Amino acid sequence: MAWNEFTGIMKRRLLVNWRVDPEAMRRVLPPGVTPKLVNGSAIAGLCLVALQRLRPRGVPEFLGIASENLAVRTGVVTRSRMGVDGAVLIFDRYSGSRVNAALGHLVGYGIHERGRFHVAENRLLTEISIRALAGSAIAHVRLAPTHALATESIFGSVEQASDFFRGGECGYSPTPRPGIWDCVRLHLERWDFEPMRVLSASSTHIDRLFGGAASIDSAFVMRDIPHTWTPCGQEELGAPSVSGPALRSRGLAA
Repeated sequence: MAWNEFTGIMKRRLLVNWRVDPEAMRRVLPPGVTPKLVNGSAIAGLCLVALQRLRPRGVPEFLGIASENLAVRTGVVTRSRMGVDGAVLIFDRYSGSRVNAALGHLVGYGIHERGRFHVAENRLLTEISIRALAGSAIAHVRLAPTHALATESIFGSVEQASDFFRGGECGYSPTPRPGIWDCVRLHLERWDFEPMRVLSASSTHIDRLFGGAASIDSAFVMRDIPHTWTPCGQEELGAPSVSGPALRSRGLAA
């Protein structure tokens, strides 16, 4: 049994995306880390994941736990020790699970702050709100099913968007040591990727990081995906040049 390799079902994985001016993105990334561009724009976003039956590999399914989770992230180009060029850099992680928040960094998955998640989902609407434990808003999204990509999206097609996000299997999450990042590799056993229509979306982190240099672009959903998370150790990427009390308190500010 691999005690720090976890497996389970990704009941829902939502990617809500903002297109960002590349120079604004470069200003907040660690030195030497390059934004991954699509048609001249960087992409930042919220990854809202509902996990079920999550447990260390080898542990029976009935002992797994469920949780709602949020990662504020962007696609980057950086050479990892595994030789993977495409990756995801995660500015902040939140979880509704006390277990995830307590153990995330200790098992190599980066710092997870606790958050309060309110989720309402049916076949016509998905609405998710996240607040900090103290009550301040973190993010809110309202999405509806659709068969077509938003006409204003920077992506030329759903297939182009799928290829873009498929290249982010390695994720770098902040640790208590500025400039040092936990690396985790995500293996999805199936890749089902569908567009969603954005009715509204807000993120205090996106606003803080990019201000007017970011605008909402698109959203996509994946459902019921068996998956495995594998820690890949720590890497020194440097500290991003971000500011704001939430990020400073996490040791992320340069």
